[in-house]
Amino acid sequence: MAALFNKQLGSSLLKESIKEVPIAIATADKITYVATPTGIYKTATGKKLDKIYDSIVKIREVYCIPHINILIIVYDDLVEFRNVDNIQSKEKPHYQSINIRSTSVSIWNNISSNHVVSRDTNSDMISLATVVLDQRQRVSYGPVTPSDTDSPSSETMNDPPEPTQTLLPKSSTGELSDLISCVALASKNQVVVLKWVNHSFVDRYNLYMSNTQFTQFIAADQLLCISSSNPNDLVHVNLTTTKIKHNDLFKLLNIKSSMMSFKHSNQLANLHFFNNRIVFLKYDMFIALAYPNLEKLVHVKITSTNFKASKIEFPFIFLMYGNSIEVRSIADFKLFQTILLDSIIKIDYHDTNLSVLTKDRITILEMIDYNQILELLYNEKDYDNAILLVENLDISNFTTDPDSTTQNVAQLKFEKLRKFQLLKAIFLLQSSDDQFSKAIDLFAEYLGSPKQVISNLPQGLKQVIESGELPPSYTHKSQIYQLIRFFTDSRRKLIRLLDNTFTVFKYNNLEITLSVYKDDDSDFSVEKNLTLLDNYLFECYLLVNTKMINPFLRSKTFCDFKMVEEKCKELDLLDQLITFYYTRGEFSKSIELLRQLRKIDELVKFLQKLIQLPQVPMKLITDNLQVIVDSNSNNFDLLLLNNNIDYSNVDYRQVVEYLTRPNLKNYRLRYLEYLILHQKVTSLELSNELFDIYFADIEANHEKIAKLYSVSSYNANQILKKLRSLPSSHISQKLMIPPLMKLGRYDDILNIYVYGLNDIESSIDFCLHVRDIKNDSLSRGLIFKVIDLCLKKKDHPSIINYILNNPALDYIDFEEILIKLPNDISVNLMSSFLIMNLKKMNSTNKSLIVKNELLKVNVINMKLDKLSLERKMFRMTQSSICVHCGRNFNKSEILCFHPNGDVLHYKCSKAL
Repeated sequence: MAALFNKQLGSSLLKESIKEVPIAIATADKITYVATPTGIYKTATGKKLDKIYDSIVKIREVYCIPHINILIIVYDDLVEFRNVDNIQSKEKPHYQSINIRSTSVSIWNNISSNHVVSRDTNSDMISLATVVLDQRQRVSYGPVTPSDTDSPSSETMNDPPEPTQTLLPKSSTGELSDLISCVALASKNQVVVLKWVNHSFVDRYNLYMSNTQFTQFIAADQLLCISSSNPNDLVHVNLTTTKIKHNDLFKLLNIKSSMMSFKHSNQLANLHFFNNRIVFLKYDMFIALAYPNLEKLVHVKITSTNFKASKIEFPFIFLMYGNSIEVRSIADFKLFQTILLDSIIKIDYHDTNLSVLTKDRITILEMIDYNQILELLYNEKDYDNAILLVENLDISNFTTDPDSTTQNVAQLKFEKLRKFQLLKAIFLLQSSDDQFSKAIDLFAEYLGSPKQVISNLPQGLKQVIESGELPPSYTHKSQIYQLIRFFTDSRRKLIRLLDNTFTVFKYNNLEITLSVYKDDDSDFSVEKNLTLLDNYLFECYLLVNTKMINPFLRSKTFCDFKMVEEKCKELDLLDQLITFYYTRGEFSKSIELLRQLRKIDELVKFLQKLIQLPQVPMKLITDNLQVIVDSNSNNFDLLLLNNNIDYSNVDYRQVVEYLTRPNLKNYRLRYLEYLILHQKVTSLELSNELFDIYFADIEANHEKIAKLYSVSSYNANQILKKLRSLPSSHISQKLMIPPLMKLGRYDDILNIYVYGLNDIESSIDFCLHVRDIKNDSLSRGLIFKVIDLCLKKKDHPSIINYILNNPALDYIDFEEILIKLPNDISVNLMSSFLIMNLKKMNSTNKSLIVKNELLKVNVINMKLDKLSLERKMFRMTQSSICVHCGRNFNKSEILCFHPNGDVLHYKCSKAL
C-alpha cells in the first residue's frame, strides 16, 4: 500500500535548544510540546523550541487536551493540570493537582449534548463521589478526604471548584451542544476521573481498585478498567449511576488464560474502544472484541520483534520500535506503512499529524487526505478498513462540498458507505458459501440492484436456478431462500420508483432516489431490473416453493411473458398460468385454457371477475354464455342475475342482443325482468318489449304488468292502445287505470270503476288517493262526479253506503249531496244515513255535556285554590291590629306569622 504519511510538514532540531534528553511529546493543533525531566518546551512546526516551564520535580510524561487548552504534567507522585495559555499560574479553576502515582492516563473528549450528565450540589448524587471496587463488588459513597490516597502519609489534595454553569456553544444545525472532556488517572490502588464541560471543571470521581493497568473511556460517564491482580477481569463502571459490571474474559472468550495475562513480558501494551469494539494490544497478540457481548472478532499473533511502545488513535495503531514506526489498522491489525527514523523516543498523533520525537529532532508527518486513503483501500480491495473509516469519521472528511455539513449527514454517509458495503458484499458472495447470507444482508441493507446481485452469484447457484431443476444432492437450498428474501425486499423498493410523480421514497430516514442506484450503474433501468428480478424470483419459487407462484403471479409482475408461459405449461402449472394470463390482461387465453380443461365452474367465476372490471370485455362474456348455460342453467343466474355482483360497467344491450337466439329466449325474458325490476334500468325500448311479452297473456301476467307500471318508464298512450286491442275484460280494464292516471284522465278512470267494473267503493278510494297526491278541491269534484254517474245508473244505495256513510269524507258538504238525491228516494234506504247522523249527533251532545261538567269542576277547583291562598296570605292595612295585644302595627316592628294565618308582634308571640 502507498504511504499514508508521505509529507513532512517540518523538522525541529533539539540540540539547539535542549541539552537534556527529551522524554515525552504532546501536540495541540500546530503547537508541539516537548518534555525533559526538568522542563517543558514548545514549538510551532519547523520553528525553534522555547522553554515555557521549569520544574524542580522530575517530569515523567506530558499529555495535552487541546480542545480545552489543558496540559497534563505527570510526575512521580503528582499529576498537574495547567492551562497552556498561562502555564505558570496555579490559580483555580485553571490549575488542578492530584497527588497520585499514575501508571496510565486515558483521555476522552467529544462534542455531544447527549453525553452531558446533570449534576449539582443539591442532587442526590454526591458531586465528589468515592467508589470502592473489590471482588465482592462492594460500593460505598462519601466525600473525598485526604486519607483516600495511594500514600496516606505523604499525599495532599486540592479540592476542585464547585460545578459552574457555562454558556453552551451551538452546533452547525443551530442546536445547543457541549464540549465534554474527561481524564482518567490509573494508579496502583485507585482510578481518579476528572471531567470538564466547556472549559470548566465540573466533577471528579474516585474509584478504588487494585493494580489497575489500563483504563479506557467508552463515553463521558462510562469507563473500562483492567487490573493486573485479576488478569481475566474486565470492569465496566458507569460513573453516573455507579453501577459496576465484571466480565471474566477467560470464560467468555474460551481462550488460554495467558492470552489475557498482563503480568509478564507479553503483558497488555494498550487498550482502546471504538464503535462498540474493544481492542487489546499485547506485545505478542492483537485481539478485538465486540462489546458488550464480548464476541471475538479478530485474533492476530504478533510475530515481529517486540515493539517498545504503542499508541492507538482511530483509525490507526502505531507501533514504535527503536528505528521505525509501524502504522497498522485498528480493525484487523493490517500493516499500512513502515516509517524509518533513527533513535525514536516517543510519538504523538493529533489531527491527522504524526509527531515523532527522536534523540536529535522533532519530525511532523502529515497524513494524506481521507479520500486518497479510500482510493488506496479500494485499489487493494480492502473494503473492511474503508467501511471502518466512513462509518466512524465525520462525513466532512470525505467531501469537499462546503454545504455538506448543513445537509442530512446520515444521507451523505449512507451514499459514501454504500459503495464499499456493496463491494464487500460482492467479495463475500464470491469467496465462500458460508458468507452468502451475510452478503445478501448487505445487498438488502445498502440497496444493491438485482442486476448487480444476479451477475455476481456463484456459478453453481446460477446454473441451478436457470436450469429449473434442483439436484437431489444440492446442499445450498438455503441460499435460494436468501435470494427470495432479497428479491422480494428489492422489488418492494424499486416499484416505488416506477411512479413518475413519486421519485423519492423513505428508507431508514433516508431519501432514496433513482440516482442512488445509478451511482454504481449509470445505465440503471428500473423496468429492466424488475424484469430480471421477477424472472429469477419466479425461477426460485419453482425450485423451492411452488405454493408461492400463484400469489406471486396474481400481483403485477414484470416477468418475461413467454418464459412464464412455457415454464407453467412444461410443469403443468395450468391454474397458475390462468392467473398469470388474467393479471397480464390475456383474458381470451385464460378462457381458452379453462374450456380446454372443462372447468366450467372456474370459467363462471372467471367471467364474474371480468364483468366487474372497469372495461368489461363484452364479447368474451357473450361468446361463452352458451357454454356455461349448456353445462348448467343456474350458471346464467350466477353470471348475469347475481345480486352480489356490480353490473354498472356491463353493456346490457349486447347481452340482450345475444339473447335473441332461439335457444336463449327464455333467458332473455329473465334478463329483461332483472334489468328493469331489480337493476332499475329505465329503457323505454326494453320496457315496451317486456310489456309486449306480458300482454301476450294478461291473465297470467297481470300482476307482473302492475309491478312493471311502478318501476319502469313507458308510453301510456301506446299501452292503452295495446290494451284496447285486446278482448275486453275486468283485467284489461283494471290495467288501463295506471296509464290513464299517468295521463291525468281521471274521468275515464271513474267511468271504468263505475260502469266497467261496477266498483263504487274502489272509485271512492281512488278519489281519496287523488286527495292525498293532489288537493281537496280536485278530490271533492271527483266525488260529485261519482255521485252523478251513480244517479245516471240510479244506483242510489252506493251513494248512501259508500259516500254518505263514509267517515273519511268529512271534508264533503253532505247537504249538497242530499240536494242532488231524488225526492222519491225511499225512507228505508235513507234510514242508515239518518241513524248514523243521529248517533253522531248524540255522541257529540254527550261529549259537550261531559266537557261542560269538566269545566264546572275546574272552576270549583280554582275557587278552592284561591281560598287556600287567601288563608295563607295576610293583607296589612293601617287598621290591622295584633290578635294578642290589640294594638296597631308600626312600620319598624318585627312581626310574627302563625301557621293558622294570624299575625302578631314578635314580642307578643314570645309571650304566648
